[in-house]
Amino acid sequence: MCKVLISDGICDGIIHADAMRAARYHAREESHLTDTKLRNLKAGEKLFKVTDHDGLYVAVTPAGWISFRYNYSINGRRETLMFGRYGLGSISLAEARKSFTHGPEMVNNATLISQ
Repeated sequence: MCKVLISDGICDGIIHADAMRAARYHAREESHLTDTKLRNLKAGEKLFKVTDHDGLYVAVTPAGWISFRYNYSINGRRETLMFGRYGLGSISLAEARKSFTHGPEMVNNATLISQ
């Protein structure tokens, strides 16, 4: 076993799983949404999505609305849970993430009402 791992997880020609898992984890951390990224999102001709993590994403409409959403499946049907809109006087990224932690639990308990 190597005493020093190279940043890409390769040491003495061997790829080490722990180093590769750590690299993937840090890559995911860097791709999370931030308030700056959200403020800089611009509306396009069609609705588009930008992922955060664990299924949470924002949808940006052609009108410029940014909403936090989570897709799930219940009885074989795809449903979408919307946590709220991002922006002044609306829900913040931190609030959406906090609400999202309860989303999968709500789905599992089948207490959601389809919107």
